[in-house]
Amino acid sequence: MGALMKNSFFLNNKEDFDNSDIGVYCLDEDRRITYWNKKAEEITGYTADEMMGKYCFEGGLDHITEDDVHLCNTMCPMLGSMFDGEKREAEVRLLSKSQERIKVKVETDCLYDGDKTIGAIEFFRLID
Repeated sequence: MGALMKNSFFLNNKEDFDNSDIGVYCLDEDRRITYWNKKAEEITGYTADEMMGKYCFEGGLDHITEDDVHLCNTMCPMLGSMFDGEKREAEVRLLSKSQERIKVKVETDCLYDGDKTIGAIEFFRLID
């Protein structure tokens, strides 16, 4: 978890994230997955062991829009949050471990250590 352990927001809420009814994952500034909660495992089928340390764009999720735009090849919500510090919301379809497209609502935000960007956090939940 490295730099993530320096972020007070994450540290103050880690227990809640661990037990959340929505998926939560974090990236470091290089876009490596540094946190993956149980609900993320349940929604996607990928375990934390399978995801931790992978770059988000190689982890298999392959977020796409309703128009089939692959967000990993453009400015995805998490990268956007890391770039400008703004919160983002989007409805996307991710690819589960079973190769099924799952529609989720994502909310992303930047993570800091003081003034330094150390990554981003994404909250995601199933939508109909």
